[in-house]
Amino acid sequence: MSLLDELIEGFSSMMDDIRHNVVEQSWFGQETTGDISDSGASGIEAPEITAPEIEPLTERQQENIMEMFTPPAKMGQGLEIEQRIDL
Repeated sequence: MSLLDELIEGFSSMMDDIRHNVVEQSWFGQETTGDISDSGASGIEAPEITAPEIEPLTERQQENIMEMFTPPAKMGQGLEIEQRIDL
């Protein structure tokens, strides 16, 4: 048994003790459930998930995105500004 397995077993045993002694016995006067390690949770398999297919963007959609994320021009960069100073 590896160190990780021992840690997991110790943690589940600790959780069982807390649940039995603090919650179940104080509320119900007796243990009402079994131990976590006896629940058979290790045999549960996650369902297989498939990602939906994503259609590629059209050329117009790509242009719209580029327009949204293009920063506005700063003053003095690409803009002609006429400046008059009257003395």
